[in-house]
Amino acid sequence: MQAAISQVYHGRLAALPPDDAKGHWELVLFLDRFAMQKEGNQLADHILKKINKNHPETNQRFGRVLYEGKWEDKDMAEMAMARRDESSHIAGMTPRQREVYNTVESTKKNKGALGFEYLDMGSDDMPYLIFVQKSKQYAAESALSEFSEVLGHLYKLFYAQYSHKFDLTDLKEEVMVVWVYDSRETYMRESQAPPIARGHYNPADQQVQTFNESSQRYEVIFHEGVHQLIDRITTKKGGKSGNMFWFTEGIATYFETFKRDQNLDFVLGAVASGSWLPNIKAAIRSTPPLFVPLERFVSLVYAQAFTEFPPQLIGGLLYPEAWSLVHFFYNYDNGKYRSKFEDYFKAECMGLGGKEKFAEIFGDVKAIQTEWIGYVSALK
Repeated sequence: MQAAISQVYHGRLAALPPDDAKGHWELVLFLDRFAMQKEGNQLADHILKKINKNHPETNQRFGRVLYEGKWEDKDMAEMAMARRDESSHIAGMTPRQREVYNTVESTKKNKGALGFEYLDMGSDDMPYLIFVQKSKQYAAESALSEFSEVLGHLYKLFYAQYSHKFDLTDLKEEVMVVWVYDSRETYMRESQAPPIARGHYNPADQQVQTFNESSQRYEVIFHEGVHQLIDRITTKKGGKSGNMFWFTEGIATYFETFKRDQNLDFVLGAVASGSWLPNIKAAIRSTPPLFVPLERFVSLVYAQAFTEFPPQLIGGLLYPEAWSLVHFFYNYDNGKYRSKFEDYFKAECMGLGGKEKFAEIFGDVKAIQTEWIGYVSALK
């Protein structure tokens, strides 16, 4: 039976013109009726290669689909359609949405092995893009919610404190990345942070990095987040932030040492707990005094502090002195220097901070040092 069918097939094939795609296709269907699929596929392949590569029925036989005028393998066509849809989606994004997309894709490529969830706070008119490493110890979605709450409080508090007093650049169209690792060990390994750090802000990549520790979450995010906010505001205004150590760390520690009122609202200006106040008081009382004289302290460029002072003095003396100086400017003599400090704040946001600007705004540095010593000595 099959021999007779084969004889009929070859006879019909020989009678066909070599470029007759329709006739060849009818022979493919003839072979299919008699379960001669191998021979049918061979003939169909001949149609595409020798007669008409765009023959619809033959392409469909091999699972190909028509995509943008060309017959493609289905998988390739689906990939091309996905790329086209993705490109169309990206083209319809706002600049901020596009930056979020690119940041997420870059993070998948560079840190995807860590495993993470992310949250964009842009829908709340806030600039933050938070990445939280997944862990068996906590739910990443819950951690995202908790850190977004902290960052939301910081952003609102910062703008409530300063936006009505001088022009702050609106950052809601920015993308400000915060990375939360699952543990101190991972944080240290991935960020190369110093051993004592609980978090840090890196101006090079403009990211805050920390780890998921609940005990001082607000303090760490408020401190490092202020660095991030001021850096972004300053760079958008064309300046260079992080210029003077006393201001950079003074304002960050001022936010870090908040308190909560009876309504659980945040109140800035609390007296620092822990060792800062005792340390700066001890430095003032020492004979000779161990604090950095203000004429030198207010001229100390940020990076300079880390080359001229050992780590134990930076944390044990310079941070307390910076905190106490900002606290003094806000609270001494019913806020005598508050408006002057905010004038200096404006200068820092323009990248114009420094010893000369300090003297221009505040006046006699030695006289201020005398007042500051008396104020800190009386703090409790």
